Amino acid sequence: MTDGQASPAPRNDIVLSGEAQTLVVPFAADVAGTGAPETVAVARGADVRFAANTDDAVALPGALADYTFSAAGNTLVAEGPDGTVARIGLNAPAALRFDDGTATARLDVTDGRPAVMLGGESVANGVDAANVALATPSPGGGSGASRRPNDIFLNGADQTLRVPFNADVTGTAAAETVQIASGAAVNFSAGDGDRVALAGELDSYDVASRGNQLVLENGGTRAAIGLNGEATLAFADGSASASIAVTDGAAAVTLGGRTVDSGFDAGSVSLDADGAADNAPGTQDGGLPPVPAATGRGLVHTGTPAADLIEGNQDGGTIAGNGGSDRFVFDNDPTGVTITDFAVDDQLFLTGGRTAADISIGNGDRADGDVQVFAGENTQVTLSNIDPARDDAVSDLASFRDVFGERALGFGQADSDLAATPDATAPLELSFDAETSGFFDGHREGLTDALQEAWSAWQAHLDAAEGADVEIELRETGPDQVGNALAATQSIVSPDVPSVPTGDLFNGREARLPGVVSELRTGADPNGDAPDIVMGLQESSFDRIAFERQADGTVPDGQFDGLTVLIHELGHALGFDGSINVGPDRADGVASTFDQHISTNRFTGGFEFDGPAVWAVNNGPVIFGPSDPYHIGGDDDLMVGQIDPNETREISQVDLAILADAGVPVSDSALPASVSDPLAVA
Repeated sequence: MTDGQASPAPRNDIVLSGEAQTLVVPFAADVAGTGAPETVAVARGADVRFAANTDDAVALPGALADYTFSAAGNTLVAEGPDGTVARIGLNAPAALRFDDGTATARLDVTDGRPAVMLGGESVANGVDAANVALATPSPGGGSGASRRPNDIFLNGADQTLRVPFNADVTGTAAAETVQIASGAAVNFSAGDGDRVALAGELDSYDVASRGNQLVLENGGTRAAIGLNGEATLAFADGSASASIAVTDGAAAVTLGGRTVDSGFDAGSVSLDADGAADNAPGTQDGGLPPVPAATGRGLVHTGTPAADLIEGNQDGGTIAGNGGSDRFVFDNDPTGVTITDFAVDDQLFLTGGRTAADISIGNGDRADGDVQVFAGENTQVTLSNIDPARDDAVSDLASFRDVFGERALGFGQADSDLAATPDATAPLELSFDAETSGFFDGHREGLTDALQEAWSAWQAHLDAAEGADVEIELRETGPDQVGNALAATQSIVSPDVPSVPTGDLFNGREARLPGVVSELRTGADPNGDAPDIVMGLQESSFDRIAFERQADGTVPDGQFDGLTVLIHELGHALGFDGSINVGPDRADGVASTFDQHISTNRFTGGFEFDGPAVWAVNNGPVIFGPSDPYHIGGDDDLMVGQIDPNETREISQVDLAILADAGVPVSDSALPASVSDPLAVA
């Protein structure tokens, strides 16, 4: 087997998806672009050919002076250290990005003949880096990852290929290993002798089968493997064969000899430890603590063996995570610190509206065990005690992510950023249904205080024009559904609940904004004096839900946290609701602004929520339940489908991004500056 990064020829073919994007290419490739703005980032050691069009860019590791330049026709060839080569066809001026700045490459006319120019210098006789005009910030190119998969067509040689982006991979009869980086969604039809390598342990993935496909998913990482023969799946803890087997006359997908069905148990698979995946790791985000917006506890200054949120702004200090998957949180105040044990599955979390464009990597001595991360002008982090192999591999942002994982850097808002008082508030008016008001006797004060506190939790992140009128009424549900005790029955597609048309259509349905959201946006109440939100409470709730927390912020053992339940159900009333699962009480022909962002994942068949605010916060769609489009998948968010006794949850930035995409007037201070209001509803 040859290594795809070390073998420059023959190249694999990549056909880009048509979306504006930045694509890190860590293997030899011919890249076919589109009319969209695209940045091709050439990883160290890769040989990449790309025909650049208007607004395209090419990013290269290292400084401009590290490269020699030549020209062939309209093609600029940049050759750098460690076999790094970029061959750029200039169909239009393109930006070449280096660690020390950006130069524009273009075709020009010199002495009556066409010439390839770089930063104003002709390439014909070589380039003196001192004479090249470098610009900052970098112009041109796309940003972010493509949501749609790019197409990769393998070259027919035995090879190992690391894929760090969403892709449909078309293989050949050769023996091919596809290494799927964390955060990438990859579809690959595997034949006899092929291998798929994933960075996490087997039991960290949800495993399912669809037809002849074996589907594995962990957060944003997805592998959909069509089994056209016997293939090998490699995980961090070992490998197992995957194939189609016939049992009792029926074909079934198997992994390690175990049928992959609803009863599949990853623990029953016997793994070959010698076959463990060796692909460069990415972060399995499930091990990290909640982002600061989603936690009620403060930041610690020194880590513990558990997962911690650690204060990064300890200027001049030395910090240790001491084990666990840690988030080191930095605001934009000037600071310089050293982290002594930063590892795969740790994260530098940067607030204050900063993005990947603000990050630069310093590693002048690739043998001293130190790597510097610069975030804008104010934050400098030295990562020390890096093992020699990783230290040698880090030269730029792309290689830093390749070594430590795509989620080694996180961006968003801290608790302090989210705590800003909104420009306008929406006071809550609480009433009890007259017909069942006696049911609440003895509990009114506790319920009133808890609901006011729950509404205040949401209101702190909203920019509202008027108040909502909330009435609680009794709704009988089964005793096993206490976790959903206060489900908001307000539905924007229920015939008796007002809603406001947006003018859009979704799957042939008229898209409507919930009446309560319209009121928050405009101040006009579409249903007059009637309640804006209706909640239900079953008979057993007062025994099983604690509506007041104890002095230490917990609830008695075995009870549900009433504040968490109320905040969750208000989330449904504000937006986590629609008409995809249409019941008999739902009106035909309408959909919600939330529904407009729900789609079926092409690999897993489950639901996901996609929108610009979600992408700004989550770097990709949010995975929802496999059969539930109104609850987030996983187990650590406020808006998951099940909350257990004694669990307390807070509003996360992902929750707010979802509501913002659905039209809720989320305060500007709660989301990245790049997020704008998706609606223009008067």
